[in-house]
Amino acid sequence: MRDVRKMTSFEIKKCSSFCLRSCVQFYSRALAKRLINNACVMDMEEQMINRLKDVCGYDFTSKLHSMFNDVRMSADHTKKFHDYVAQSGDHLTTTLNINVLQVCAL
Repeated sequence: MRDVRKMTSFEIKKCSSFCLRSCVQFYSRALAKRLINNACVMDMEEQMINRLKDVCGYDFTSKLHSMFNDVRMSADHTKKFHDYVAQSGDHLTTTLNINVLQVCAL
């Protein structure tokens, strides 16, 4: 391992970029689990993503934003389905909730 005091500025930037990517990757996996399990507060998570976007840039956080869009669309489609079933007069014997998260988001 190299002495940090002897590292060039390019090497320091490369190392910090790797650390940021690793943190964002870890956060995205944890966020996906929280979104699927409905174990998060959407407003707080969105604030965190916006902070990450300020620090890391849009490229790092674009997948995180797409995960939010996927969850919102899933909720909208589920609500439309329940409304359709209620209007048609059919009664479901089970509760149906669908959560979709694209593979590319992980």
